[in-house]
Amino acid sequence: MKKMYLSAVMLISIAATTQAQLTINSQFINPCGGDEHNEFIIAKTGSNGVDIANISFGSYNPSSNNNGVGGTAVVDYNYWWAGTNAVSSPYPTFSDYPGESCGSGLTCYGFRYPSVPADETDINALINELNTIAGCNVFLAVPSTNIIPANSNVAIFVGAGFRSASGLCGFHDAVTNMNFSNHCSGTDPVVTYYAVFGTGSGAGPNCTTTTGGYFSNSSRRISALHVFNGGDNTVAANYTSSFQDYTPGAASGATNAGLIIPSGSNGTTWINNQGCMPSPFVIVPVKLSYFTGSASAKKSVLKWKSEYEEEVLHFIIEKSYNGRDFVEMGSVKAKNISGSVYNFTDELPAAGNNFYRLKTISANGLIEYSHIVKVNFARTASAWTITPNPAEGYASLLYTADAAKNIMIKVSDIAGRTVSAAAYNVYPGSNRLILAGRQLASGTYLVTVMDGGKASSAVLIKK
Repeated sequence: MKKMYLSAVMLISIAATTQAQLTINSQFINPCGGDEHNEFIIAKTGSNGVDIANISFGSYNPSSNNNGVGGTAVVDYNYWWAGTNAVSSPYPTFSDYPGESCGSGLTCYGFRYPSVPADETDINALINELNTIAGCNVFLAVPSTNIIPANSNVAIFVGAGFRSASGLCGFHDAVTNMNFSNHCSGTDPVVTYYAVFGTGSGAGPNCTTTTGGYFSNSSRRISALHVFNGGDNTVAANYTSSFQDYTPGAASGATNAGLIIPSGSNGTTWINNQGCMPSPFVIVPVKLSYFTGSASAKKSVLKWKSEYEEEVLHFIIEKSYNGRDFVEMGSVKAKNISGSVYNFTDELPAAGNNFYRLKTISANGLIEYSHIVKVNFARTASAWTITPNPAEGYASLLYTADAAKNIMIKVSDIAGRTVSAAAYNVYPGSNRLILAGRQLASGTYLVTVMDGGKASSAVLIKK
């Protein structure tokens, strides 16, 4: 089924933590049936709830070229959903296309509100239909305040809330195409979503149109999800915004829907081999209840717990000394039991800051990263230093000794593997000891000096 216009995925928030925001996670972009009826996006609220009336969503071609590649940079929307508090047209707030407004090159829709009795009736009917098919309560109704609770998953069905003269269009062949039973464990949901419904009318006046949806599987597009936070609703600074760029993949078949999911590297992946309704792990990647790091007995102890976990191969622990450049230092096999608790110990952290993150690898190749945790070990007064640092060739260790003695110097990579280890005789006063630097590959290393029963360490950067 060919579609003309698109939307996106995961999203990068540029919001202040005090503002409400929505983060796109994945997008059901090419359903097995009923494009207009069945398309949806999955997002997540942050530390504040989000009022449906403050949401606006659309997708645009980022170039004057029809394929969105090359040409003159442009922000030209095709479809637009806006809450009653948000700007009704993207121009001039979000669009670069001159004069773009609802009814002038732009098709605009809105949302259904739980606070409106007629809308509430239709919303509950749609939610009941999905939950009955699933066999558990996967979908939740937004409270009558219209505010989606903080830290919640949100499913925005952009076209299922359209009511034509012939009645509520709802979903197309929901028993087959909108079957969320794989989100249930017995009668309990493994993941829940607050359901929001858009009034997209692409299904037509008789609710019979099932092709030519709002999203694109033929050209590059960028999705934009905005939340209005008060003030002048034509000023972009009054919104928190989310964007995700994607290029469609191969066409999907009658029994395999096309879905866009985060790639784990600030990009997206198009998948179409997951059936009509992918598993919750695909739609909402592994969720962690917590990921923490602490200093204990000169070691970094990392702990994490999965809130939801399915079809995960393993967790990779990555480490950095600057919070930007991470390398793998170990892995833990996943239990694939939601609520599992894990731990990992870094036996050789550096003095100062040590940064860690989890890289989750799923069976279908999906990669997800956790937030970063920092573990700090106080820098102790040391009788030695490394120079130059960063080093292009050899680096020297300047050691000041109070007596003649033997010390051991070990160089390890960031994963804790020993690169070199050697004993040195030092004499009272200043000693210049040449480290094995020239043969080291570019990267970050930990230099540890063992003096009797004491050990101290410092980071060496090799250019």
